[in-house]
Amino acid sequence: MAALTRDEYYSKWDKIATDEVQRAEGEDEKEKEGSNAACGLDKDLPRSEAEKLDREQDKKLREQKKVWDTRKKMEEEAKMVIDGEKGSKREITKDILGNKLVLLIKNCQACEFVVSRGCRLVKMFVEDCSALKLDIRCMLITQHVEVLRCKDSDIIVGHPTATMQFDLCDTVTLSYGQNIFRQDSDKVYHAGVKGLKMLADGQEETVDSEALASQDWDGKTPKNEIQFVTHRPGQYCGRFRTEKVIREAGMPAPSSQSLKKDADGGSREEAETQAATFKLQGNEAFKLREYAQAAIHYTQAIECLPKGSEASFEAFHVCLSNRSACFLKLGDHERALKDADECVSVSPKYVKGLFRKGLSLKALGRFHEAMKCFTVALELEPKNQQIKDAAHFCEFRIRKAMAAGR
Repeated sequence: MAALTRDEYYSKWDKIATDEVQRAEGEDEKEKEGSNAACGLDKDLPRSEAEKLDREQDKKLREQKKVWDTRKKMEEEAKMVIDGEKGSKREITKDILGNKLVLLIKNCQACEFVVSRGCRLVKMFVEDCSALKLDIRCMLITQHVEVLRCKDSDIIVGHPTATMQFDLCDTVTLSYGQNIFRQDSDKVYHAGVKGLKMLADGQEETVDSEALASQDWDGKTPKNEIQFVTHRPGQYCGRFRTEKVIREAGMPAPSSQSLKKDADGGSREEAETQAATFKLQGNEAFKLREYAQAAIHYTQAIECLPKGSEASFEAFHVCLSNRSACFLKLGDHERALKDADECVSVSPKYVKGLFRKGLSLKALGRFHEAMKCFTVALELEPKNQQIKDAAHFCEFRIRKAMAAGR
């Protein structure tokens, strides 16, 4: 056997020494882990009740994110997209839609689409299209269509649709079938549009919100964000009327009182029915996680409610609570608290109102006040797990603050 050179000899012993050090360190680590486990210091176990609660909260957040990602995936799977077509002429039928609930038409040029009467959609979006002819004959559950950045196009509405919304459009004609545009209830919102022509039951109106915004500019809000609403109030004999939308608590409301349904604008029964319709539209939009749109519908419902009836009182605090939930989802905790606070003031034992007031206070870091709301809510519904979880979280944060001397 050949003798090792000096370098080979030292390299051999360097390797032996390195391996021995690594083996010893591995044994030390195992011994340390065993000792820690025996003393209850296992790194995989929480070292305190506070750490345990933090880990549980972190686990819940990860689970919620997983649920959210799943919902987003389901939402995308429920959407049919027609994108980038040119010169197409076709009818979109129930068979073509399959289980799709939302229709998005975008980037199409010189196309003619008919959405057939047998279809059942939740909502429809039309974006960045030109020379489009769209005939909407189907029912929309939310009764809402949004049209964005379209030009030289025709939209034909053949089924009652409560809200049409046009933004940044140029030369668009909106035509309603006979008796489709309902007086007092149906509205067309628009901002930054040029030459929007509306036709309904022999009445015609062309509006230019860009020009209107220039006349009534506050010098702060971008002109193309100033919104107007066109409708056909009964007291104006069904003629079109356009008004600037004034935002109350961030939600659109008409600048005049003509959109409010009261004894002068119709019967109490009609007003309550209209409010119920808006409330249902809010519920549908909330289910689709369209929280801003849902808040708008709840605002419309509140405005429609006539004063003095038991049904109005019931609907009022429910809509306030629901709108508070929308603001919570949008991260606007101050507005959420304002609505929830008003809800609780008119209905102190309404559990959802108490819960949402507590959630708003919790989000604002006012844990002691939130705890009071959750305590009252639990007295009314002692088995409600959501309220229990929220109360436990507040209790933990209060104890943590006390331990820190705050």
